[in-house]
This record gives sequence, structure tokens and C-alpha cells, in this order.
Amino acid sequence: MLFFFWRWTDLPAFWRGKWRFIWLFVAGMMVFLLGWIWHAWFVRDEPGDLFLSAYDGEVLIDPIGKQMTGIWKWEGINRSDRLLNEVVFHVYPRQFQPDMPTRGRHWEPLLGEERLPGRYEIQRVVVNGRPVSYRQEGTLLYLDELNWRKKEKLQVVIHFLLRLPKNEGRLSYDQHAIWLGNWSPQLAVYERGTWHAYPYYPIGDPFYSRVADYRLKVSLPQGYTLITTGHDLLQGTPYGEWVQYEVSARRVRDFAMVVVDQQYAYLQEQVGNVTVNTWFLTSDDVRAATRLHQVAVQALQFYQEKFGPYPYEEFDVVRTSGFFGGMEYPGLAFVRGKFFEHPEDRYGTVVVAHETAHQWWYAAVGSDQVGEAWLDESLSEFSTMWFLSDIEPEYGQLYIAGKERYVASPPGDLKEKSGPVRRPLWEFADWETYDYDVYQRGAMALWRVYQQLGADKMMRFLQEYYREYQFREATGSDFQRLMIRHFGRERWEELAEQLQ
Repeated sequence: MLFFFWRWTDLPAFWRGKWRFIWLFVAGMMVFLLGWIWHAWFVRDEPGDLFLSAYDGEVLIDPIGKQMTGIWKWEGINRSDRLLNEVVFHVYPRQFQPDMPTRGRHWEPLLGEERLPGRYEIQRVVVNGRPVSYRQEGTLLYLDELNWRKKEKLQVVIHFLLRLPKNEGRLSYDQHAIWLGNWSPQLAVYERGTWHAYPYYPIGDPFYSRVADYRLKVSLPQGYTLITTGHDLLQGTPYGEWVQYEVSARRVRDFAMVVVDQQYAYLQEQVGNVTVNTWFLTSDDVRAATRLHQVAVQALQFYQEKFGPYPYEEFDVVRTSGFFGGMEYPGLAFVRGKFFEHPEDRYGTVVVAHETAHQWWYAAVGSDQVGEAWLDESLSEFSTMWFLSDIEPEYGQLYIAGKERYVASPPGDLKEKSGPVRRPLWEFADWETYDYDVYQRGAMALWRVYQQLGADKMMRFLQEYYREYQFREATGSDFQRLMIRHFGRERWEELAEQLQ
């Protein structure tokens, strides 16, 4: 800023006119430059603004042979400010091929004792109607020399065969179900002139995606039911021994599916305009399944009241196997089978409440789950604590007190291995450290903010966070900026210190 120590009226009228012109010119240039700097450094690409992504697919699933064949199509328009010669897709199922690195203690929980490799075969890639060459590096698919100009449309069609792996992860099967998490090719996130080409890390949820629209035709043998991220447009059109489902979903970050046999049953309840379904085996304990269903319904109601409207028409809680307690996808949550077998196991309540919270913090408000895992996980776990303290106060108090003791006195060498909560997945020493820092320390830090400020202030803050970043991607800096606006810099610095 410039300061002038003489009076404007001391200048002759001629020069006052000249200076007025100069001042206007300088002010205009400063506004232009400041706007350009702000956009270049602080304004991130809006989801959908760059490529207007849409996915379309037609697949056939063989539950007996444990495989899927089909065609997967992505379309987008280049709305960036540059010519793009390269496009990158994540093909996560490739991680479980025999030739991929999955050895070491970090992979053991994910693979389990009964493990069989899978395979993802790309049979052909067609770009704008012409077959093209491609290269694969790990779980990444690169399409080069595209010469994709601004405002032009690009269509990528992938013909594939997926043989399912058998493990304890997000893409596997058991005797009665096939669960398909992160199964489809997904466009990598493009920001500030570069692709986020993350590998498949063994710790945490190594995924980062933007919202898109999906349409899918899925063929199954008769006698099976399809459960998906989307809602059904055409319920089971039979042709011969097969049934074709037509499903769609708008503004979702991924499209997960579960195929179940006739041993599955479900409970259903309407929460306003949202249909809540809980799927379980007929051999499960009905009391346990009913309790988990009630938790899903109550959690959906609670989070809508505290954060804002649930963004989809349906929410499915589905019993699967897997080492994880639960795994979130838009409109869909995988929940470990053992929680449906024992009604006295209260931890299932925590899992369902946590995965339901992810419908706000991951599905609606996106973030980089690789670079900033704490942003959705710590916030979802805090939301779970809030839900439990209100809806099941006796158990909630026990759960939160146990978490507080665990953070203060962790077992073994966790204290020594612990580090900043706000760090990327590849910096965590192991699964235990990741859990301790992100789910325990991070959630407790947010809980202390809630205790200091009260429910009303926390609710207003999170409602604005939800409104501002729904169907977008928030960063830690965005969270910080909004928190300072609501609570002041001192409160943020207190939280930031606890996250170190």
C-alpha cells in the first residue's frame, strides 16, 4: 500500500485530473493481479467443471465362476485451460493379481488366511471410436498422445474381464455374496496441472475421486439380487436364465455393488424421502440385524438434523465378510458379518454409525483420503461419538471414556510410533499407528472442541462446511479457514497442536 502525505487539493486541477486517471488505472491493475493470484493459488478446480465426467457400463456377473465381463465407458469434456495429451485411470482390482506386490505385514490384514489372487484383463481400449495403445503401471492405466483440446469431448471405452480375488478386502466373495468395492476404472483427480496418480497403499483407504454420474446395466443369473450405490430404474428384466438390472446414480464418487443369493433377507424403513435397507443372512441373529438396522435409521436422522440433508434416495447397509469393521461407499456400506451374529456385540453399533457418517464426510463432502486421511475419518469418528452420546448415552459415555484412556495410555510402542495426525497414508508405520492417530487422537481432538464450544456452535460450523463443500473436495486448509471464521484463530491453533 502507498501513502501520500500531501493533500489532494494542493495539486493543480490539471494534475488532479491526471492523477485521478492514474489512480483508477493502478487500482484496476491491482484488482486484476490480486484476483489472478487468488485464483492461481487458492481456487481449486470444481468437481465436474473440468471434465463433466459421466460413466456408463454394461456388465455380466457370474457368481458361480466369480468373474465379471463387460464394457466400461467414460465421457468428459476438457474444460481446463490447456491441451491434455494424457489421461490417467485407477484400475484398483489389478492390485490383487499374482504379479503385484502384496507381501509384508501391512498387507496381511487385507489378504487374510484364505487368499486367492484375482485378475483384471483389459481386452481393448477405444478412444473416440478408435482402438488405441495404452500402458499399465501397477493399478494405473495411462492413455497417452491424446491431443485432447480445450472444450472437446473425449470418450474412453474399456473392454475388460475381472476374475475376483478371494481375500479379506473390499473386492471379494464368500459362500453367499460377492462384494464389489472399487471395481471399476475411475478417472484420477486432476488438479493444478497434474494427475493424482496414487498407487494402492495397503494402509487406510487409498482412494481419491470426484463426483460423476453413473448408468449401468448389470446382468445376473436368476436367483440373485443386486444391491448398488444407485437406485433401481428397471427392477430385474428376465431374459432366459438371466435377469438384467438397470441402475443409475448422480453425483457419486464411486459405484459399489453387492450380489447376494437367496439366503439374504432385508429390513426396510422410510426416513422422509430416503429408503433405508439392511441386508443380512437368514441364518444371522434377527435381533442383531434389527438393532443394526435401527442404528442406521437413527444415525441417518441424527446426521440430517446436525449436518444437513442426506444427498441420495437410498441407503443400504449390507452384511459382507472382510477384516474391516465397515467400509463406506456412496449410498452403501459394507458391514462385517460377525456383527449380525451376536446381538450382545455393541461394537456393531459403532461401525454402522461411523459408516453412515461417511455419507456426509466422504460421499457428499469429498477429500483426498490418501494425502489427508484425517479429514474424513477423524470427522466421521467424531460424528459417531456425538451420535452415541445423544442416542445411547450410557454406552456412548463408556465408548468415549475408553477412547480417552486409550489415547492417553496406548499399548506397546504406539506412543513412539505416533506422529502428526495430518499426514499422508505412506507415512504411517502400520495399521495400528494409523488407527491410533486418525481414529483415536484425531477424533478426540475434535471431541474436545465440541466439549468446549457446545453442540449449537459445532452444529452451525459443520452445517456450513457441509453446505460449502457438498459434492466438492475440501482440504485441511478449507477446514482450517472455516473453523477460524467460526471459532477464531486461537481455537484452531489449539486443535492443530493436538493434531501434531
